[in-house]
Amino acid sequence: MQTKSKVTTLSPESIELFRQSCAARGLSQQTIRAYASDLKTFLSAVDEPSIQMERLESLAAYWLNSTRKTAAARTTMRRLTSLRRFAKWAGYEILVDYKAPSPGASIPHPLPEGMEGVYRMIEVGRTNSQRALVALCGLTGCRVSEAISVEVDDVDLSNGILHIRGKGDKERD
Repeated sequence: MQTKSKVTTLSPESIELFRQSCAARGLSQQTIRAYASDLKTFLSAVDEPSIQMERLESLAAYWLNSTRKTAAARTTMRRLTSLRRFAKWAGYEILVDYKAPSPGASIPHPLPEGMEGVYRMIEVGRTNSQRALVALCGLTGCRVSEAISVEVDDVDLSNGILHIRGKGDKERD
């Protein structure tokens, strides 16, 4: 671990400062929320109100290893990223050699029947909102958070274009 520290402890107060810094750098709200949640979960798991940065690496490695069998590989990878990003922000480098688990192979389409399954899901939606959400996600491939954020002004019927603001406020058409 090397130090150029902005903060000397991982604590609820330093997590809030980290959140503010992430927001100022333009990270998405989902990313910021995930980082903060992981850091708070870690603090709760080690059952300490704050952790000195000099102890962070060993406690984090222990925590990641102890939850590896019960947490999904992607969860462990996200937690590792959260801890590394916080430490980097604080002026430290931790868990450089930590080997994260490999996530399983991705599924090409979440429904075995493909687009026919999407159309059936749209049909069984109870409300127009449910049908629209399923249609947006299933037919365009956008995330639920992206579909929920679509507004009337994002739809250009005359040109057949839908503007979607995605992860990191990136726009897609």
